[in-house]
Amino acid sequence: TYGFKGDKDSVTKIQNVDFIGAKSLETIMDEKASGISSAYIDGGFIEISGCSFQNFAYGMYFNGIHDLTITENSIDGTKYNAINIAGDNEEYVCNNIAIQDNELTNISYANYDSDIYSSGIRIGLNSDAVSLENNQISMLNNKSAIYFDPVEEEETPSRVVVRLKNDDVEIGAYV
Repeated sequence: TYGFKGDKDSVTKIQNVDFIGAKSLETIMDEKASGISSAYIDGGFIEISGCSFQNFAYGMYFNGIHDLTITENSIDGTKYNAINIAGDNEEYVCNNIAIQDNELTNISYANYDSDIYSSGIRIGLNSDAVSLENNQISMLNNKSAIYFDPVEEEETPSRVVVRLKNDDVEIGAYV
């Protein structure tokens, strides 16, 4: 899947779908596909729930997305990130995103050096109002489970970007 354009009155729902990539975790290095992606189209109003993703380069990859809910999915086996909320471009920010109650296992088989592409969940610099709650993440190769792109020194912290909640412990991250 490559792009989504929706509105608050017509939410795109992807539910209970099994996405199958490479034949096995051992053959994942040849995999180039993402289970679901949307890049540089400023799409939104999407709900992804109850789906399973197996052996993809990325389980999910989004850039320029808003009003996105990712709940109760399983991702087993990725070459890079399980979920990448890239926010790489100032013109295509990622905002109003909830990622909760997902199970991510065997993540980052490629053992890539940069956490940008080797973490379980990556939150890019141009992201806002992102909530992560009760996600279970099992990484390969001792990589970071969650990675936030660092703020450049000349930037002034000014907004809440992410709210993390797990087992009733809540943390806010600001940039």
